[in-house]
Amino acid sequence: MKKVLLVFVLFGALSCSSDDSKKEEEDFSIVGNWKYTAANTYGSELTLTNCEKTLSYIEIKEGNAVNVKKGVTDASNESGCKQTTSTGTYVINELDKELIVSFYSEGKLTSKQNYFIVELTNSTLKLKLFRNSYFDESNVWIEEGLPEIKRTVFTYTR
Repeated sequence: MKKVLLVFVLFGALSCSSDDSKKEEEDFSIVGNWKYTAANTYGSELTLTNCEKTLSYIEIKEGNAVNVKKGVTDASNESGCKQTTSTGTYVINELDKELIVSFYSEGKLTSKQNYFIVELTNSTLKLKLFRNSYFDESNVWIEEGLPEIKRTVFTYTR
């Protein structure tokens, strides 16, 4: 009788244990350097220039600082490219999976971009731009809610 009871106790304990075969959802950090590798607008792959491929990346820091480095064509430069830097801050709305980046020049807000975080893994970050806000030439704040057809998905890798 003791052996039968022991079998039932062991079977019950094993059946209540956690299932190790189920992979728990991993929590990856957005902090780090992300190289710009692709862009896609409504199913169409955008062609990146050599300057964009070699010099463009996002540097997301602990806290809320962000630097966006862009490779742009510059005929006056020997390499034909130059790198521009935009500095700003970011906020993550985890509930809506939204990344909001605000850019500044000389301490003054110049633009704001809202992205949906489409994918975040250890090696890939995909952001979909859905709102672009900026000051126009008359210094009027403009907020553009982008329709789905104009929303670009930017892909970055570590």
